[in-house]
Amino acid sequence: MQQGFRLLKAEDACVDFEGSEMVSHLGEASAPPLPCDIDVKLARATLQVLETGRLTPLIKEELKCKIQARRHSLGQEEYNVEFKKPKSYSLTPEEEERAQHRKERNRLAAQRFRRKRKEEYKNVEMEVERLEKANAKLQAEFDSLTVEKDQLLFALSQIRTPSGPILPGVSR
Repeated sequence: MQQGFRLLKAEDACVDFEGSEMVSHLGEASAPPLPCDIDVKLARATLQVLETGRLTPLIKEELKCKIQARRHSLGQEEYNVEFKKPKSYSLTPEEEERAQHRKERNRLAAQRFRRKRKEEYKNVEMEVERLEKANAKLQAEFDSLTVEKDQLLFALSQIRTPSGPILPGVSR
């Protein structure tokens, strides 16, 4: 016996639901048998699911059926929503020319922006380098002044007067 499923059209099969069992009127086993009054949109969605492997079309159709059933049970009229693709219009030669000019201006503006950003980045790098050099110079000057201060304080502590050291608390 060959494995797999044989798809049936709605007019080929009719199924009676008896308890939890489905009985096909064709006499041969088929999976899944389709009821006579099957919704065409639901059948298309099922075929699309089998072709693509995605459940989205089937889920959408089932939700639509549930909404219609609820509306019918509440006594409301059927709700039909059809999504149409928007009309596409071709541009006139004048509009195409304007679009080309706009694209060209946008391309040039993007180039100017990138060039300007690159130049600003270079300027910032140069400023950082200049400031780092100035900082290193000031740090070196600070270090030399600190050494000079320490030397002067030591020299001052060596000077004695008759009343004692010039700087109290500083001794050798």
